Amino acid sequence: MQQPGQPSINPAGKPKGPHLTTILRRLIQQEIDVTDPISKTQGKKPIGEALNLKLLANALKGDQKALRMVFEYIDGKPEQPITLPGGKEHLELLRDIIKKAAKVGKSNDSNAAK
Repeated sequence: MQQPGQPSINPAGKPKGPHLTTILRRLIQQEIDVTDPISKTQGKKPIGEALNLKLLANALKGDQKALRMVFEYIDGKPEQPITLPGGKEHLELLRDIIKKAAKVGKSNDSNAAK
């Protein structure tokens, strides 16, 4: 944390201009000539659609990473069970901590709105 009176840690500040995500979202809307890797038809498609078609084509070929990505985007990542040592006591303690953290968060939100 920066101390008062100290020189700025980031003297140039936040870079000017759009964020990378904004630029990418704009770019993937541009249409390009592409051969659909699934239907083998040619035509213009937005870059984002072409990328999704390539991902699906790779999944259909058996690419395990592509398959995992497709299913995770469609269904979400599978839930992972959490096993806590100590049984119910630790679970109750964890629930209490989460409830208290939620109350603190709500309290901070209401103070920020003032």
